[in-house]
Amino acid sequence: MSGRGSYGATDRRQIRWGRKVARLIRSDAVQLLGPIRQELLSGAQPDERFEQLREYLHFYPNLPLDEEDDERAASYYNLLPSKRSARDGYRFAHFVPFLFAMA
Repeated sequence: MSGRGSYGATDRRQIRWGRKVARLIRSDAVQLLGPIRQELLSGAQPDERFEQLREYLHFYPNLPLDEEDDERAASYYNLLPSKRSARDGYRFAHFVPFLFAMA
């Protein structure tokens, strides 16, 4: 065994990414889109878990969106393949175009 412990290359990469993400969070560089916050909270059950997650997410401010962002997201959504559905194995969530628009 090497002197670096039993971590593999993938583990070391994950640790480095975790440190980078932690640095971004500490520097207030992380913001949430409102639709992402809503999606995260919508699946939180029971009520106790919802409240815990809501409190945790209060740490991250919402990225301000304007009409242009909404319009760009809607235009991206309209480009998504309309024939694809859950029965085909996947479906686009409504917040996905917001991710495209904000990138």
